[in-house]
This record gives sequence, C-alpha cells and structure tokens, in this order.
Amino acid sequence: MAKKLTKKAIQDYNKRFNEIESATVSLDHEEFEIKYYPYLPPIKVKEMLDDVVQSMNLQQEKGVETPDHLLFDYIYYFVLKHFTKDIYFPPTNKPKEVIQHFRAFLNTPVYEELLNLFPKDELGKVGQRVIDTLNEYEKFQRQAKKMQGELQERLNEMEFENEELEQRVKNQKQIPEV
Repeated sequence: MAKKLTKKAIQDYNKRFNEIESATVSLDHEEFEIKYYPYLPPIKVKEMLDDVVQSMNLQQEKGVETPDHLLFDYIYYFVLKHFTKDIYFPPTNKPKEVIQHFRAFLNTPVYEELLNLFPKDELGKVGQRVIDTLNEYEKFQRQAKKMQGELQERLNEMEFENEELEQRVKNQKQIPEV
C-alpha cells in the first residue's frame, strides 16, 4: 500500500534545489572555477523565462535583434545566468550589451562545456516548458481570433441608435488583431 505524501517528503525532495556543485572550465589556457545548481526548480525556471521575455521585449523596443534560430541558445544562456555563480552576465535592462555578451559567450567552448554540466533531464524540462508555453500562446491566439470573428458578426447584426457608430462598426472589416 502506498504511503501518504508528507510535508517531510516534499521538503526532502526540494533540498536538491539548494545543492551547489563546482566545476573548473578552461578558456585560453586559463582555468576558472564555476559554481552551479544542477537541479532547476520549476519556480525559478519560470522566473528565468520571465527574464528572457523581458530581455527580448527590451531588445525589440531598442531595435536590437535576437535571431530566431538562436532562440534556444538564448534561453540556455539565461539558464547559465540564473543557475551559475562566478560568471559575468550583463543586466537584462541593457539589451545591446546582453546580445553582445550572448553572441561572444556562445562563441566560446565554455558555453557548451557549462551546459553539459547540467543533467540532460533538467535542461529538457526547460525546453519542454518553453514548448508548452509557446503552444499555449498559439492556442490563445486561435481562440482570440475566433472570438474576434464572433464579436464582429454580432456587431454587424446589431441595430444602433447612433448612426455614426453603426457606420463605423459596419465599415470595420475586422477587429484589429490582439
């Protein structure tokens, strides 16, 4: 017979998220000690993804581009930012510097070496979270588009007391996209 899920069992499980490991990486014949959290708590992964979104929004506002084909590398760059210590990362609110650092960091062998320190399952959870989020966003967009169509139909069928408003609604081909 299965046991009850206890507070202690939950706390014991969560202890893994506080574990810190250490590794040495080399760059240009110089060694650097890096501390990292091998287990990625879901709450902190969400915070990290929020930071990615904030960074990308700031980049868009400032006209700085992250190529689409580097999206997952960019996300994993933020994994390193949030789950390692002793590595310089520019603040998110400086988009140009973030992209320059990201591109330079991506060109080093250290980037891959550091990612390989994390258990594959942990990085897979991040990738899956991103895919799930994108799927939810796509589903939301489809529902919003359907609702826009239904709303437009209802507005077209309505009788208005104000002739100017009626003309505006009837001449509106489609409600602007969300």
